[in-house]
Amino acid sequence: SIVNRAAAEYSGAAGLSIGYTVGLTLEHNDVSNLTYGGISVGWGWSRHVCAECTNAGWNIIRANRVYDYKQALEDGGGIYMLGPQNSSLVQQNWVHDQGTRSTGALYPDEGSAYSTFDSNVVTSMHGSKWLHLWTSSIHDVTISGNFADTGYYQNDGTNCPMVNNTVFEPGSLPAEARRIMDEAGVSPLRNKWAHLVRG
Repeated sequence: SIVNRAAAEYSGAAGLSIGYTVGLTLEHNDVSNLTYGGISVGWGWSRHVCAECTNAGWNIIRANRVYDYKQALEDGGGIYMLGPQNSSLVQQNWVHDQGTRSTGALYPDEGSAYSTFDSNVVTSMHGSKWLHLWTSSIHDVTISGNFADTGYYQNDGTNCPMVNNTVFEPGSLPAEARRIMDEAGVSPLRNKWAHLVRG
């Protein structure tokens, strides 16, 4: 799907918003030109204190392209999660060009748990964080193998290991990051639509 200029009138909505889900696969979407966040998955904040306390989980958010988001509002993120997401995976997404500087591109919010953010690419953040784990109620989230062109991040979560993430200088893009970027978004239209959806 291509989601462009969603929430133009009612600005507090994400481009794609998913609540309590089990076994969702959300992949190869282009989400752009948004007043608020790009992709939002989950609900419940920290009210679900254990893996058994919610059925949400086993979700895959993969190979999406999220950009030119948060053009008006604070909070939110490029890929935002909320509450426990048992065995969920956020992988090989390309998030870039965040508007407002609060929070960050990859943002598991309060109570987020039991998920993995792996092999995502974050570029052109204009002073914003590539990762935003802002409180200890975020727990058991693994951050591994990601690429970012900024070293600015926050990890105040509990048991949230960061493993083999790469910070690179703009203009010196690693080959694996380039591959992830090339494969993110709507597959057949990825390159043809780039100049149109940014307009």
